[in-house]
Amino acid sequence: MCDMFGFHLPTRVEVGNGLRRATGRLAREVAGGDRVLLVTDPGVRATGLADEVWSSLREAGYDGDWFDLVAPNPRDHDCEAGGERARRLGADVIVAVGGGSVLDTAKAIGLLRTYGGRIRDYEGRGRVPGEVAPVVAVPTTAGTGSEVTRSAVITDTARHIKMTVKDIALAPKLAVVDPECTYALPAGVTAATGMDALVHAIEAYTCRLANPLSDLLALGAVRLIFPALSLAVGDGSDRGARYDMMVGSLMAGIAFSHADVGAVHCMAEALS
Repeated sequence: MCDMFGFHLPTRVEVGNGLRRATGRLAREVAGGDRVLLVTDPGVRATGLADEVWSSLREAGYDGDWFDLVAPNPRDHDCEAGGERARRLGADVIVAVGGGSVLDTAKAIGLLRTYGGRIRDYEGRGRVPGEVAPVVAVPTTAGTGSEVTRSAVITDTARHIKMTVKDIALAPKLAVVDPECTYALPAGVTAATGMDALVHAIEAYTCRLANPLSDLLALGAVRLIFPALSLAVGDGSDRGARYDMMVGSLMAGIAFSHADVGAVHCMAEALS
């Protein structure tokens, strides 16, 4: 465990059932602006969740457009297309409604909307020049914790690898964590994303860069996720289990972003 550490959470976190319908009001408080690009994927769009968020944004006075060309393991050229869409729109805010792939794409879009270029130009740690267009994250899975992390994992389609862009400027300004967004997830997706969250917590606790605060969050996440995961997989309408999974995933994301992940994470990226 590290005996010298820092802790900086640049994301305002709001948790609650039904809170997605308040995204517009919360975005107005945190990010301001007038024009928004809503980033999602075709699957999430089909559920109607993104439409509810869009209605909330419109009620709060936002105008803008959608970008839903997001695939699992987001691709560099999609991020660049989204960045171009955001620039043409003059987007002040990027709102992401989806799982980890959507949230990471939105971070990349916010970066490219501000500084241009290709996402590969920013690969690695600390290569972002400064503040980027603010991102509002509305996660629809209890898994990646990307709503509170400072990195985006993007597939480089030319080199056939996953690259990481990591900088505190990429962290969303606001996370709207609504457990109801996970109610419609199939059992298989619930299981896979839930295991991701559980492993994040274990990695954060066992890595050499762990610290007392990250340990508290990691252990708290394990205590929530371990009993809730099987319940959520068995009965997707179990409100208590869905709530604990969402909060556990959030806590695991904060934990590993203030500690680190382990070799298992890197091996999984290479395999996927």
